[in-house]
Amino acid sequence: MLSFYEFDGDNVTIIQGSALQALEGDEAAVGKIKELMDAVDSDIPTVLIDNLITFLFSFSFHFFL
Repeated sequence: MLSFYEFDGDNVTIIQGSALQALEGDEAAVGKIKELMDAVDSDIPTVLIDNLITFLFSFSFHFFL
């Protein structure tokens, strides 16, 4: 289905787990959430936009005045 929408469906990372069980303290579910976040960190590139950085710096400057 992902390939139909022009995503790389053959190489997508799928992790099954329960956020509710993780919140309730189930260690196996907490491990799945950590695995999910590791996959997010490795699969999604971090992009910095110059205009956004300029905006954030000017906002923080005015905020602390």
